[in-house]
Amino acid sequence: MGETHAADGPLSWTVHPLMHERAGKTLALISAVGATCCAVALSFEHVGYGVLSFCILVGSLASYFFPSRYTLDEVGVSRVLLGRRSARSWSEFRRVDARDNGLFLSPFASTSRLDSFRGIFLPFHKNRDQVVYYVQRYVNN
Repeated sequence: MGETHAADGPLSWTVHPLMHERAGKTLALISAVGATCCAVALSFEHVGYGVLSFCILVGSLASYFFPSRYTLDEVGVSRVLLGRRSARSWSEFRRVDARDNGLFLSPFASTSRLDSFRGIFLPFHKNRDQVVYYVQRYVNN
């Protein structure tokens, strides 16, 4: 995967939940999206509304359906999803919350209702120790 230790330079990895989650979870999600789109198309009596709801649902779940490429470097954190790059500098983060499957970086020193809108989640993919080391190096808790 091209993973490196923080001392050696940038740390990069790709996460694709669709490929790595249990098949049952993926099938349940796909079934829910399909059922919702069919229900919308039937209730509005036009297939266009079903297609529109499909686009909206897949777009909102893009981080599950499509691979995301994360990169940590001395400047900050970046993620590329569907060709769109988003980046945040280390100086923006004031708190790190460890979770089983990743780290949540927040710009707030204490828990806030705005966390999910302003923070960023870094999922692990067989690189937990490397990600924790890198984040601890740049974010003061």
